[in-house]
Amino acid sequence: MNPSFFAVFLTTVLIASITPGPSMLLALNHGISFGWRRSLATAWGNVCATGLQCLVSFAGLGFILAQAA
Repeated sequence: MNPSFFAVFLTTVLIASITPGPSMLLALNHGISFGWRRSLATAWGNVCATGLQCLVSFAGLGFILAQAA
């Protein structure tokens, strides 16, 4: 892989990772309101939802690739 392309890729991944989304803001809010122990359910729900989204997107991509010539 081209080093300059890899640097751009790493920068993009870093920015996308540190940008708070709705689920991150919810986890932060629950952590502040209820403490870290009770907010673990929110974090676990976020992990499960992300995994489910990955599975659905992989299944869709697999279907598209299977239909391609």
